[in-house]
Amino acid sequence: MSRCRRPCRPSGAAAAWVLAGWMCTAGTAEAQPPSSVLIDAAIGSGYDSNPAQSRDGPGLFFADVVLNLAGPINQRVSGLDWRLDAWYQDYEGPDDIGRVAATGIWQTRLERISGTLAVSTEAVLYRDEIIPTDSRNEVAVRARFDRILTPRLDLMSFSELRWLDYLDPAYPWEGRPGPGRTGHSRAGTSGGAHSVTPSEWRGGVKHREDWLATLGLEGLWHLSGDASGALALSCARNRSSIDPDGYDACSFDLSLRVMPVPGWQARIGAGRYRTDYERTGSGFRRQDTGYALGASLQWSAGPGEFLCELRWIENQSDLEVKAFQQTVTRCGLVWHF
Repeated sequence: MSRCRRPCRPSGAAAAWVLAGWMCTAGTAEAQPPSSVLIDAAIGSGYDSNPAQSRDGPGLFFADVVLNLAGPINQRVSGLDWRLDAWYQDYEGPDDIGRVAATGIWQTRLERISGTLAVSTEAVLYRDEIIPTDSRNEVAVRARFDRILTPRLDLMSFSELRWLDYLDPAYPWEGRPGPGRTGHSRAGTSGGAHSVTPSEWRGGVKHREDWLATLGLEGLWHLSGDASGALALSCARNRSSIDPDGYDACSFDLSLRVMPVPGWQARIGAGRYRTDYERTGSGFRRQDTGYALGASLQWSAGPGEFLCELRWIENQSDLEVKAFQQTVTRCGLVWHF
């Protein structure tokens, strides 16, 4: 994993570590039988045509490990739960990426409007050796409301405020623009080489600290007992201590899931996003537009699953150096304990 290139600031890392530690230990405050903790583990391998998401990035093979744990914080109080999610992706050579997220969740049923409200707090440690300037600590607060509108239509809305504290100082646009499209399951939207040269950016390298606010809405249609479709819309506003890294972004995703025979599940999806960045000192305003396609095939047998997936993304940008294509193929095993 990458190492911090400067002295770590207590104000950033300490807040994430303290919150993560409380969440991870809160579930053990009360004696709980082992069966109260749900565990999912996965291993897989595949090929990424452009892990750096750069214009000329080389392709690399990778292997990954995923571990998810969840359980009640207190057996005597319903609606209080905790989650711990971790994944590690090891690419060829010395490059690797890892993420650990600890979450505390409170949820309740709202009888008068027939819906479920959930409020959660999350602390994240993310380390990236492919794009070192993306390594960061995060703290987030999220609210989600789920409602069954009809027997065939479910509606979910959410809002989130996320603080991102990057470890290394950087020039504008040197890393990926934010957490929404980076990580184990989703692609990013910019490469690693910075696009604003020191002569154009008179601020020099600076510590990056972002505040990312997101609103989203998702509808799930149950077409039949073995088929469903989903449409998701979201918009975000990012304010950054490095002005050109601030942006407004909107995206939508459409997916279809079918179960042709018992034990088998197939899924296809498509999406589009647009990101409008803040203007630079010279008046230039970068705009990125991206398109994504994905497909997966899953076979389940008892507590185990076998999964293969294919993801493709194309990012078009006003800056040619930030335009790229990426294709990721992966197969793996999942086990539910």
